[in-house]
Amino acid sequence: MYCFAYDYEEYIENRGMYLDLKKELPCVMHKEEESLIDEIVNNTNNNLEKIKIFQNKYVAECGDAARKSCDILYRMLTQSKRIK
Repeated sequence: MYCFAYDYEEYIENRGMYLDLKKELPCVMHKEEESLIDEIVNNTNNNLEKIKIFQNKYVAECGDAARKSCDILYRMLTQSKRIK
């Protein structure tokens, strides 16, 4: 899990958040591309246990999201007679 939040302060100021990313995320919050790329290339994010805890707390479903989303959209469109 990686976080690239180059605009974190601006986002907080303009929109706000419902959770504190600095406390909740199980990874480093990168503000610079170079540090994010370095972490990806060197595979230094070894917080698997923290990632599992985060996922159990915040992710209701995991996997197959594209298919599920397309199925929902297709069902909605066919019910509204936009697709025959």
